[in-house]
Amino acid sequence: VRPWIPHDREGVPVGSSMAAVVAERLLDLCAVGVLLAGAMAWIGLPRGAITVGGFDVLTAGLRSVVGLVMVVGVVCAAVAWRSQGAIGRGLRSLAARPARALAAAACTAAMQALTLACVALGLWSFAELELSARVVWVSWAATLAGIALMPTPGFFGPFEAACATALEVM
Repeated sequence: VRPWIPHDREGVPVGSSMAAVVAERLLDLCAVGVLLAGAMAWIGLPRGAITVGGFDVLTAGLRSVVGLVMVVGVVCAAVAWRSQGAIGRGLRSLAARPARALAAAACTAAMQALTLACVALGLWSFAELELSARVVWVSWAATLAGIALMPTPGFFGPFEAACATALEVM
């Protein structure tokens, strides 16, 4: 739906809007990969520390994200440089403006930082829970991985299970 709204309201070509949505999702995947890798490396959690439903949430999540980034990246590159269609033109247009790509990456990082701040605020609300950068980072990374690995309608269940397990481990 998102690519057609700018087209209907502002006359933006659907291919350009679609390219922007694809680029946004790719940046989101990269941000989740950084969160997961950080939870495993920077925080120093052992493999299998956060397991939900038999899944090592962090390891499986990181593998999934890396795989998706590779597949989506290759498909985007192929479409951008081989296609003369609207999506190909839109992706080439985005790639031709590195400053915009950097600004988009900065916006993605800022949104993740804001989310981490909201997680910290939530943890701060409960005196029984530890509030530290480590706990905030790991609980949010595990929650994202749980949502991605075990999607359900409304994300009920996996979200709570991954978050609760991360908080138990921390």
